Parts: sequence; C-alpha cells; structure tokens
Amino acid sequence: MKLTLPFLSTRFEEDLLLTLLATPVWWILGFNFFIYQAVVFLCFSKLLIAKIREGEPLAVPKPALWLGLFLVTYAASLLINAPSQPAQRVMASVNNYILFLMGFVLILVIYHAKPGRFFRGLLDSCAALTWITGLIAIFFLKLWFSGRRGLEVPSLSATLLPSLASYPFFNMLVILRTNAVDWFVEDVPRLCIYSSVVTATGGFMLMILPFAMARSGFRRRAPGFGDVLMFLLGFISLGASFSRTALCAFVGAFGLVWVIERRARWWILLGAGVLFFLGSDMIFRGISWIFKARSASTVGRFNLYYDAVSIAAEENLLLGIGVRLREGFTMMSIGSHATYVGLLLMSGLIGLSFFILFQLSVFKTWLALRGCLKTRAQGVLWRAAGVSFLGINGWILTENVDGLPFICFAYFLSTGVILLLARIFESKRFIPEEPQLFGSLPAPLV
Repeated sequence: MKLTLPFLSTRFEEDLLLTLLATPVWWILGFNFFIYQAVVFLCFSKLLIAKIREGEPLAVPKPALWLGLFLVTYAASLLINAPSQPAQRVMASVNNYILFLMGFVLILVIYHAKPGRFFRGLLDSCAALTWITGLIAIFFLKLWFSGRRGLEVPSLSATLLPSLASYPFFNMLVILRTNAVDWFVEDVPRLCIYSSVVTATGGFMLMILPFAMARSGFRRRAPGFGDVLMFLLGFISLGASFSRTALCAFVGAFGLVWVIERRARWWILLGAGVLFFLGSDMIFRGISWIFKARSASTVGRFNLYYDAVSIAAEENLLLGIGVRLREGFTMMSIGSHATYVGLLLMSGLIGLSFFILFQLSVFKTWLALRGCLKTRAQGVLWRAAGVSFLGINGWILTENVDGLPFICFAYFLSTGVILLLARIFESKRFIPEEPQLFGSLPAPLV
C-alpha cells in the first residue's frame, strides 16, 4: 500500500483544497497568518518541477498579466517610499504585498490544475466547510444565549508566542473570540469565526457558500433534507456576521447572475430595475437605514476613506505612499476597510487602475463563458463561480481583500476557478463532456 502524506506526496490540487478545508484547524492552531502563503508557494514549486520534467512552458492567463503589472507598481511604490515611512508600517505593507503575490501565484497554480480532480474536490470541500462553519456558529450562539459572552481563548501559536498578540494583525488571527456585541441591534451577537474580524465571517461564507450550493445542483432531483440543512447552516453563518456589505453583496450577486444567465437583453432588465428603485424612495430609505444602522461605524469608515484619499492626493497620487498608516494599537488603519481606497493609498492611481483592469478582465472572461456552456454541470459551476466572484467584489468595497490571509486565499481561489474554466473551453484539443469534466460526484454528506 502506497503511503500518502499530505503536502508531501500529494498533487498540488489536493494540497490547495485540503488547505481550504482545514481552515478551522489553522484557526485553532493560530497558523492563519502564514499557512496559506506557505502552501501556495509549495504548490507552485511542485508545478514548476512538473513543467520542467515535462518540458512544457508555464502558461499565464491574460487577466493575470494585469495583476502582475499591479504587483510591479505596488513594489515600486513600496521601495520608493520605504525610507520615509515607519519600519513597522513598511513591514505590514510587505505582508500585504506577499498576500497579493500569493494570489497571483495561486491563479497560476489553479490554471494548470486537472479540472475533474480540482472541481470535484472544490465542491466537496466547500460543502464540508459550510457544515463545519455552521456548527461552529450554532455552538457560539448557544454560548452567547447561555450567558458566556465575549469569550477569548489563545490559539496554540499565541500560547507558545504570546508576544504575537501585541500586534494588531497577529492579534486578530491568533486570539480566538466567540463573538462581539453588535450596536446594530442591542443584545445581539456578531460571530467571530476564523478571525476576530466579524465582517470576515460574512465575506468568507459569501465565497464558499455558492460552491457548496452548487454541489447539490448537480443532482437532477430536488434538494434533500441534508442539502436544506446545509444551506440553513450556511445562511446562519453568513447572517450572524451581521456584515451589511456581505448580506447585500450575496443577494445582489445572485440577482445579477440570474439576470445575466437569461441573456435576452439582460442589460435592459438590469437598467429597468435600477431606474425603478431610483424612481421610488425605496432605495433612499434603504441606504439611509443601512448607514444609520451603525452610525459610529459608518462615520469612522468614511473618515478613514477621506484621510486616505487626502494623503494620497497630497503625497503622490500616481504611485501612492506604499503603506497604510496606523497610530498606536488600533484595528482601523488609514486606508483600511475598503480595498480600492487602500490600493489608492499604497500604489496610487496607477496601481489601482491595474487592479481594476484585472477584475474587469476576469469578469469579461466569466461573461464570455456563458456562450460556451454545453452541459448542465458546466452551467451550475459557471453560476457558482459568478456568484462567488461578483459577491466578493461587492464585499471588498468596504473591506480589505489583503487584510486576512484566508480571505485573500478564498478570493483568488474563486478567481482561479473562472480562469480554469476559460482554459478548458479555449482548448481546441479538449472540449470536455460532463462526465469527463466532473466525473461522478459522491453521495451527499447527509
């Protein structure tokens, strides 16, 4: 019997999916701050070795070129501004840069993955992770309603290296917190699953839940009891984060994909919907309610946005200042809580433009795939990838994609799925049928 050792004798597709599935384990161990980067670069080394042995070149998908230009611009800004910025902020920015570099490498690895092996494993992993996250959410809610609120437990890393908790970035990853009190509705918990950042729970579920739902979509019969229970647990995890942006982005992404899928003049339907809401006072009431729900949070965020844009405009609008600024021990640095604002501050208009072009290029690729779908299974996966990608791009309007490693990993994983699908359909040698692409999925988990 051949001994299989994870990460040593396994293929890189299995390594990536095991890393995603083991998110709760990394959280408990306190490995969240380095494990995703380490695995991605390990997988990339496996891919390079395989390409060298086979004598084949390493292909780069076209959208990733824009991301590569963004990385070059960000690196230039960081090098130019490093001498004039505090050393601690420079190191923090280097960490952010490594996360984006991890994302670029992750896209390359997924682009060369075996589709059947990767897609089946992705759907299984997301379904299992939805179950696990949902059960953790139920357990945390039980603790809350039994009076055990705001519990904090050090992870293994924090126990062995207590000094890690002295830094904001490490603190929110190595200290396990059950919940935070919400100021939206009094006496209501906000769950802190996989980090101390409550909104991250919503963002993470926003990305994996569409793939978990897609797993049951491959079966032609109606969803069973196990499927419904899994959906319910996933929605509880998403909803209990009370992330306004995550909830709106999830609903909006589903609606947008539904409209695009109909194809017949979808832009007219979308425009009509926008005009309808703008023509009534419903949209204004909704926006007012969302902003007033947590007025302190909203005001704080807009102050951060204003300061970041002002500093970038004053210092270097084209290349930015290379770092996010922070005073003292605070979880809210200038340039945080909005990916685009943060990128403007760190890499200027040039870097921000390249990142937006990368996103638009991925979206265009996903949109073009609509005319290539030949089987029901391909349509299910296309739809899930679209909801995940569009949803998280809505979420990062008010959050950082590079703030937490597991969020960054999931974001570029979702992006890689779209580019891998594009690689399949662009190949003239291999136009897969449903069994070849997906194989036979195993039975439901319940």
